[in-house]
Amino acid sequence: MTPEQSTGPVRPPTPPLPDRPPTVAHESLAGLSARCAAWLGAERDRIEGELRAAYGKPPDAAVTEPRPAPDPVPPAAAPLIELLDRLAGLAGDPPAADGPVLDRVRQGVVAALAASGVTPVEDTGPVDPARHHVVATRDDPSGLLSDRIAETVRPGYLWRDVLLRPQEVVSYVPYVGPRAPRAEAERGRRDVR
Repeated sequence: MTPEQSTGPVRPPTPPLPDRPPTVAHESLAGLSARCAAWLGAERDRIEGELRAAYGKPPDAAVTEPRPAPDPVPPAAAPLIELLDRLAGLAGDPPAADGPVLDRVRQGVVAALAASGVTPVEDTGPVDPARHHVVATRDDPSGLLSDRIAETVRPGYLWRDVLLRPQEVVSYVPYVGPRAPRAEAERGRRDVR
């Protein structure tokens, strides 16, 4: 019985030895390999040609062209936002908070932020955890406003599509009814044994 007629597992042909001429199987594998390489090269050239026709430049140039680095957040944004927070904190201190000078300062800071591409976020409507930070809740007896913004505590800020600070909000929550007060006896009760 010859090795080709054996019923065992099929083994790939052994590579030709330097002192023997290549067999027919090796020649067919070499020919197949050469044809595959030629076909792959032709496909690559065809696809590159289509891309050049569609985009006007070779695909390699599109991959290797350096993309401009994204602009960093303006360095003045954080101090200006902090200044607006401090100015908002003065709102309860008469007479300083209601003066026209502070209003002009607020307007100037908001204008400087807008010139830097920073916009305030003062949404109304449903609470979005990606844009809003709930700092307090308020009962919604009607049941119609649950999980919606009741009021803004501090505005958030966006720079382009990047959230610099989430909007701090008070959110409506479903009303669960009056809470039963603890009995007076429980409040002052001490275990005496």
